[in-house]
Amino acid sequence: MKIIREIKKSECIDLAKVAANSYPGSGLGNASVDRINKWLETIVDDRPNERLIGYFDNGKLLGGLRLLNFKMNLRSKIVNAQGIGLVCVDLLHKKERIAKELMEYTLNNAEKEKVSIILLDPFNVQFYKNMGFGYGTKVYKYMVKPDAFPKGNSKENLIYLNKEEHEELLRDCYNRVYKNTHGLIEKQEYELNNIFDDRNIIIGSMKEGVLQGYLAFTFKKVKNEYTYQNNMIVQEIIYETPEALGELCTFIHSQLDQVQRVIMNMNDEYLEFILSDPTNGLNDGFNTMHCEVSVTGIGKMYRTINLERLMEELKAVLTSTVNFKLKVNIHDNLVQAVNKSVVLNFKDGETYIEDDEYDVEVTIDVSDFSSLILGVIPFSRLIKNGRATISDKNYITAVSSVFTECHPMCLTEF
Repeated sequence: MKIIREIKKSECIDLAKVAANSYPGSGLGNASVDRINKWLETIVDDRPNERLIGYFDNGKLLGGLRLLNFKMNLRSKIVNAQGIGLVCVDLLHKKERIAKELMEYTLNNAEKEKVSIILLDPFNVQFYKNMGFGYGTKVYKYMVKPDAFPKGNSKENLIYLNKEEHEELLRDCYNRVYKNTHGLIEKQEYELNNIFDDRNIIIGSMKEGVLQGYLAFTFKKVKNEYTYQNNMIVQEIIYETPEALGELCTFIHSQLDQVQRVIMNMNDEYLEFILSDPTNGLNDGFNTMHCEVSVTGIGKMYRTINLERLMEELKAVLTSTVNFKLKVNIHDNLVQAVNKSVVLNFKDGETYIEDDEYDVEVTIDVSDFSSLILGVIPFSRLIKNGRATISDKNYITAVSSVFTECHPMCLTEF
């Protein structure tokens, strides 16, 4: 008998064994299994917003995943979201549709729990695209020289941060930024623990008792045999004001004698506008014809769950200066019992959800709609690329003005 259900603490060891083989890069052998098992047991015992989901066949665990509940900023609205991680399948049972059934279960369960958006880091982009997940903002790996950061006039507000004195201040600083930044997720407890790991150094810009920005980083040797040449590995940088950013940049600039390159993985495609030289010193990509700036990867992938509920949540920010009625049709074969069409009435700067006549109709796959609603791609480009259809092309500009482009940021890993 096959069943998908929540994993009990006593079953964490079984999931740990499957996960260790599925992610051998994190280590093999009993030590790796024990470490993963300890982490999974912590999730079951101490993290009420997380669950472990398992796929069982006649009582034997053959696959599983980690599911997180959190709040997310979606176009300035705070919505219920879920993150998926640790998707794994027993090596002997790959290609038996176990991962697909786990995802179908999770998506349909998200609808029951009134989740608006599900997101994940894809290990197989094509698999998740077929499951209805759309592309989010790309991840850019920057490797720049410290003196490329601007040198300001002051570092007087910079201090070292530690968990005992500054944890709540750091949480508050991040969450203020989260409430004003599309795509960010409310800071999780495990993230705070990761930031305050004793291997990290944390510098903060503190002004009048308020933390206005911080930089968490560690050092890594350029090569293992090099004693004095290091790179600065940035774990997280958050700032509320240009002044806080300026002080943090000045700090990085001053590390030139110790740091060869500052390495950052981030969604910020505009970082180069801060830097005097954003190039990474590599030449293979363009054979010296162009100066390489960053290595680019697929970032988070996102999936909408319930079209009508999501439109109701976002109607205050999805507006138009043009009065018209738009019908949106979504192709979604995985989430059951969901209304896959909705009529949006844009009238005098307000948006109304109706079940009525309409002026123009748009049809789009759920994966591309997810990217559209996240602001990753303009509607006009989806039309041009044949990824969406519209009944009257005279409305392309009007529809594009509703779904404005605004790339989401995400710092949360799962």
